[in-house]
Amino acid sequence: MDTQTNEPTTIVHHGGSVNNYRSEIAIFPEEDLGICVLFNSQNSLARTCIPDLHKIIQGIMKTPVEKDLKESLVLL
Repeated sequence: MDTQTNEPTTIVHHGGSVNNYRSEIAIFPEEDLGICVLFNSQNSLARTCIPDLHKIIQGIMKTPVEKDLKESLVLL
């Protein structure tokens, strides 16, 4: 749910683990954004890493800066 418009948003998400490695992947098509986080162990961060990073990225994208700088921050 978009917190500003209260409209539903599409999120494609998959997470999983194998041999003690963990991954979380999410795509936000309306925002042209994808997030992938890889862990080399099982840990409690995996459960909230996607929403936490999404919130940080949304804050960056709403900050008034030059367009080129905004795009480079998202590519990090």
